[in-house]
Amino acid sequence: MKNLTILNMPDDAFNYEFIVVREIDGYLWYWGRYADGFKAEQTALGIGGIIIHNVRIQGYRKGG
Repeated sequence: MKNLTILNMPDDAFNYEFIVVREIDGYLWYWGRYADGFKAEQTALGIGGIIIHNVRIQGYRKGG
């Protein structure tokens, strides 16, 4: 399995259930992090992006 590389992503993004990215020239670029799936979906639709679902977290994990 290959590692997934997301450019410009802050470390605390892994504390959220949903990460929105945008593919540009074959690279994934960070756009935002969300505890709410509906907000993540609306953002992804608005920018033509992709949602990455962190199934190990529900909403937001403090600290992480």
